[in-house]
Amino acid sequence: MTKDEALLRFFQSLRIAFKNATMYNMNHPAFVHCVEDLKGRAEDAFTLISPLSVGFTPRSLFADGRFWEGEKTFRELGMLFHLRKIKTLEIRPGVTLDELMRFSTKATLPLAEFVKLGGAGEIRPTLLAPKARRRDQSLPQASGQRRDRRLLAPADPLR
Repeated sequence: MTKDEALLRFFQSLRIAFKNATMYNMNHPAFVHCVEDLKGRAEDAFTLISPLSVGFTPRSLFADGRFWEGEKTFRELGMLFHLRKIKTLEIRPGVTLDELMRFSTKATLPLAEFVKLGGAGEIRPTLLAPKARRRDQSLPQASGQRRDRRLLAPADPLR
């Protein structure tokens, strides 16, 4: 398995785990199965990349020195974590199933509760600083994304 294949499978499993975390409680068999799959995909990725660090933009992911964009999986994960104000996520080898389950359920909580509860063991989210939440410039810019924001000024009726 190549590094790209391992990361792609990990991202797909991560997306499914978070979708199931919004629908099921921690003890539901479907949720447990998805998180077990996520753990297996993370372990596969750890053989090639350790620790596993992922950055988030509104429409893409940044991992292994490049952007992952264009596919629905990348857009959904980017948006999910960006809306939670999570700039990066680092998962280290040795992460347990319980830590993944707790983190998956915490990440679906409202932002204030998520920030209050923090990370889970070997999973470390980096949150955007309050002033930087509007526009994060610490990650390289993905293609197709503009840094500039157009100023909204009242139209001049004389022009």
